[in-house]
Amino acid sequence: MHARRLFLIVSLVLLASDPASADELQLSDRLTVPQQGHIELQRAIIADLDGVQLETVPDVVKLRDQVEAIAYDREAVLKWKFLDQLGFTVVKHEIPPSPPGVKIELIQGPAWTTTVYDYTTDTFVDRTSYDTTLHTYARSPVSEVFVLQNGDEQSITHGATLAERPDRFVPGEVFARTRRSLKGPYAQREAAGQTFHVAESTKYENWLLVDLDRDAILATAMVDRKTNQLLSCSLYLYLQPSSATSRFPMPRLVLHFNLLADDVCYVTMYHLDHADFEATIKPQQLQVPVKQGALYTSKSEGGEFQKRLPNDIDDILNLFPETVQEMIGKP
Repeated sequence: MHARRLFLIVSLVLLASDPASADELQLSDRLTVPQQGHIELQRAIIADLDGVQLETVPDVVKLRDQVEAIAYDREAVLKWKFLDQLGFTVVKHEIPPSPPGVKIELIQGPAWTTTVYDYTTDTFVDRTSYDTTLHTYARSPVSEVFVLQNGDEQSITHGATLAERPDRFVPGEVFARTRRSLKGPYAQREAAGQTFHVAESTKYENWLLVDLDRDAILATAMVDRKTNQLLSCSLYLYLQPSSATSRFPMPRLVLHFNLLADDVCYVTMYHLDHADFEATIKPQQLQVPVKQGALYTSKSEGGEFQKRLPNDIDDILNLFPETVQEMIGKP
């Protein structure tokens, strides 16, 4: 009896640790999660896109198929011609009339901005530019810095490292390749003839359409568990073959749809020009130099410190705000 009981216990342990079952649940072990990289991309935001029919997960599959059926053309993408082919139109919102004595102007941003992004496990530098303006946003274990440069003029906001801001470009989040987002357990479900991996939380379901054999992510979707309403989705399109610079098939185009109230469809588009996740990131790629004469601002519990820099600083990102204040002196 004792031997039989021992055999049953051993069998149950082996069943629970079956490699196939474990692999099935741990997408983070089966899909590449880059820990560092250099990315060059174009980014655009559409505040409201009309004609989008996204209510269910099958709608996500259908839309992805429709986009993929349009032959890839970089110029057509950057001119948004593919949106016309899909029957989508950008909604133009009119501003209300100005009150008496007040002039209100609607300032339109550029269609696409250019971003160069370098990152490691604990540091990143996001350099986003358009026309003569360059925005640099960077974080390290030492500090967080935002630099706005327009022509020769620079202004700097420098502070302690805070929680990540959701409105910043983060490669792992954009490509759905973070250990947090791929952490199991996942159940498999069918939708529109496709097998999705679905992870449940208290309020939401996260649906992932993946090709494990290719190490490819094709689409993701967030669904409200209570209403089954699709809240957002991302499409990873025109996948390139894996290469010496990327072990996984990089998309040429990523479309992220946020479905807001009043039938507003907010869209962020990323066109990937170049990505290298294999070459070692050099220290200078993670440096943020600033110029003499730039207006420096640092906020803390003790108040706000503001003064123009008396000299160049080769890398302000890896200096504590208190150190910079000591370097340039009190106002």
